Amino acid sequence: MSCLIGHGHPEIVETIKNHAEHLDHLFSGMLSPPVLSLAKRLNSALPAGLDRAMFLSTGGESNEAAIKMAKVYT
Repeated sequence: MSCLIGHGHPEIVETIKNHAEHLDHLFSGMLSPPVLSLAKRLNSALPAGLDRAMFLSTGGESNEAAIKMAKVYT
């Protein structure tokens, strides 16, 4: 990502750093501590054998993943 927003102005740099420290979910190819924490909490609430979680960003990704999993299973 590249954009001109103050040419390294300390206040802008600090704001960006603070925001980056608390990102929840960027996109399905990246993990962050909140995503891992949610996966662990979900898995601990499910019955034995249901121990995996997949977080996706869009309905299209979700549909594609569901179709692929169904093809693997059948």
